[in-house]
Amino acid sequence: MSEESNDRVLLKEDKGFLAFYKSLDKSDNVIRFFDRKGYYSLHCENAVYIAMLHFKSMKALKYWTESITSTPLKKARTDTNLKTKPNVSLLSSSSSSSSQDNDSNDGYACLTIREGIEFETVCQKLLAEKLRIEVWTPKPNRLNQWECSRHCSPGNMQMFEDILSVKGQSLMVALRVATVRGNRVIGAAFGDATLKSLGVLQFVDNEHLSNLGSFLLQMGVKECLIHIDDKNVDNKKVVEKLQDCDIPFTDVPNADFNVKNIEQDLTRLLGSVNNVLNELEQEYAMQSLSCLIKHLELLCNDRYFGKFKLETFNLDSYMRMDSATFRGLNIINEKESNQCNTPMGSRKLSQWIKQPLVDSEEIEKRLDFVEIFTNSLELRQSLRGNDLKKICDLDRLSKRFVGSKANLEDCVNLYDIVQRMPVLVSSLQAYDGQCAELISSTFVEPLQSIVANFSQYLAMVEQTIDLDRANESHELSRKDEKLISNASKYFTHATNKDGVRFSTTDLRRLSDECGKWSKQYAESQQALVDQALQVASSFVPIIDDLSYLIALLDVYVNLAHISSVAPTPFVRPKIFPMGTGDTVIIGGRHPCVEVQDGVNFIPNDIELNRERSQFHVITGPNMGGKSTFIRQVGVIILLAQIGCFVPAEEASISVVDCILTRIGAGDSQLRGVSTFMAEMLETSYILKTATKNSLIIIDELGRGTSTYDGFGLAWGIAEYICNQIGAYCLFATHFHELTVLAELIPVVNNLHVSANITDNRLTLLYKIENGSCDQSFGIHVAIMAGFPEEVIEIARSKASELESFESNSLKKNIHQFLEEFKSLNLDENSPDKGLDMVNNLLLKYQIDLD
Repeated sequence: MSEESNDRVLLKEDKGFLAFYKSLDKSDNVIRFFDRKGYYSLHCENAVYIAMLHFKSMKALKYWTESITSTPLKKARTDTNLKTKPNVSLLSSSSSSSSQDNDSNDGYACLTIREGIEFETVCQKLLAEKLRIEVWTPKPNRLNQWECSRHCSPGNMQMFEDILSVKGQSLMVALRVATVRGNRVIGAAFGDATLKSLGVLQFVDNEHLSNLGSFLLQMGVKECLIHIDDKNVDNKKVVEKLQDCDIPFTDVPNADFNVKNIEQDLTRLLGSVNNVLNELEQEYAMQSLSCLIKHLELLCNDRYFGKFKLETFNLDSYMRMDSATFRGLNIINEKESNQCNTPMGSRKLSQWIKQPLVDSEEIEKRLDFVEIFTNSLELRQSLRGNDLKKICDLDRLSKRFVGSKANLEDCVNLYDIVQRMPVLVSSLQAYDGQCAELISSTFVEPLQSIVANFSQYLAMVEQTIDLDRANESHELSRKDEKLISNASKYFTHATNKDGVRFSTTDLRRLSDECGKWSKQYAESQQALVDQALQVASSFVPIIDDLSYLIALLDVYVNLAHISSVAPTPFVRPKIFPMGTGDTVIIGGRHPCVEVQDGVNFIPNDIELNRERSQFHVITGPNMGGKSTFIRQVGVIILLAQIGCFVPAEEASISVVDCILTRIGAGDSQLRGVSTFMAEMLETSYILKTATKNSLIIIDELGRGTSTYDGFGLAWGIAEYICNQIGAYCLFATHFHELTVLAELIPVVNNLHVSANITDNRLTLLYKIENGSCDQSFGIHVAIMAGFPEEVIEIARSKASELESFESNSLKKNIHQFLEEFKSLNLDENSPDKGLDMVNNLLLKYQIDLD
């Protein structure tokens, strides 16, 4: 940030601009940049927020100190807590600030950001914070009048694609909620302008909106459009679901969902509606699609016409997961494990992770490819090391040609990629393993066809562009940078992401002269350039086909790479169709934990069998590995249904329709939900969503309330899952009394985490063994944590008192049981009825007697 540009804003003291700024709509979660030709200015709370977000200091701020009226301006005190999103509606109001950097500054806060890399970096940070960005420019010949010339949001980055390098998918969704014959119906439409894709679905949902939650997370939605109606209960529930999934949303007018012209609009975008007649029958999905098309401004550029595809998303094709599962299994932060070489591959892998398959045949097909690249080290290294590494983002390149934003450099980039394809094809052709025919039909033959279709394009580029000059450049490495920066005759010309450019006075003079001639030359050759770009844009469908194949190849190679380089290589799982077979994992490991430095991971086994081990109660000491164990089972099943090898010695997986978790304690202060209430809401969702083909993972249920209430709830929930739902379940708990369930219900099995106590010292073995844990290790863990001895002694004393109290309580219950048994009139009833009376009494006291 230049001091010069700061002074320029500070000294101008533009009263007219401040009056205009004050007149703007008060919009939350919007950051407004004002283009000052060479730099951007931000004002008031926007300025304070960016100063703390980017510069980590209030010293970067300047202040306008003149008054619009005769009254001096109030101090621009603003909350600098970055946990709260900015409220840009505050212009002259004052609020407390914890910063000492602006103690003596009165007035409106201002901040300047330079064009180029600084502006790009700030925008990247704002999008990561899920904020919207607007760039305002002066209206021609209108003093102090500005207009929004560009805007950007997490779900719509079209206007910023030229300056922001984003690998992830930018997906926006529109939602419409209605009640049809007593059913809650949701119509959804989603789209990504970069990928030229649109999709719709319409479905009935339950009171927990479990289908909507799964859809939003599986698609990786970045932003939502919805008409908010406070009087509509279902509408409010949808908003709460969006908040729970941490998806920013925009309240749009009800009129934006008008479907009067939807068929005409789709005819323009798709070229024909003959193939989407079924989709047109989905009334509420079409309303959402109309809103989406409007807000993505897809009809503003006729170059988009005929380039889009419309798909129908089928919820039943993928494993359902809710936001708790995404958090509990750490699915949201998959970037570290996403080691794809290309942006297209990264996007596809991210999609696969969020959309595990439920079709066992499709899973096996993916596993076949992963096995090919896992077993062929030479082929895998060739593809990862050379063939895929230099391929740019073909999806965004295609979008540039469609949107008439491409230039000759883009033509050369595409030319270079096509030129490298024969080398990639040769690498694939060299594979002669068992599945060589599969590689040939899926990749080799389609790629050969694509290269052949590009032959005319290659000839056009070679005849039109001087490729020798285009590829001529000279550069110094970073270690040699001081040779230039310390020489007085060189000065810095530009600083960009790809390096620093230097120049000299003579070079600048020659450059200016060259620029004049180049401008005239460019004007003369513009017709030829336009013609070349027009020809290049006709190859967009072939570019899209190439992008799909490269992404698919990249994902398979990446999954094989991850499976091979793990500390202990992953293995191919055996897949059983849903509802058949058992899930058996021998020597299972958690893939994220085992790669940590200094960790010698202890593998463990698990069997999920419908007859004897459908429900596992897992007990043991804190830090013993219970939570890691139940998570690793979920992760292994997830990886298998993605089509990846799994971290185990051997694995057989019976496909599940959803993974539901209740892991960890967390409240929601903004929604007024306590830790215990959040726990109960998540558990209620599980009980109403799970089926017999689901996997349920529960960790420490009932600890947010009293011991007796917590135990009662845990018992009731466990019994309901066993008897009513019949789903696979891993239930980690400190309620040792729950192990009695194994004696009452045949499908319940007890497991425990082993530990040794030697000389009053606890040694955790991290090994899962059959049977229940016969004691609590809480005080021993407190000793390991370094508690003061006085606290430990008090804890032991109170624990002993409680055990004595419970023992006396047991004696009392036994006495009550005997008294009630004595009072039963067994002689006056039939043998069967008398037996029922005794069984009912036994069941009443079963827990304490055991």
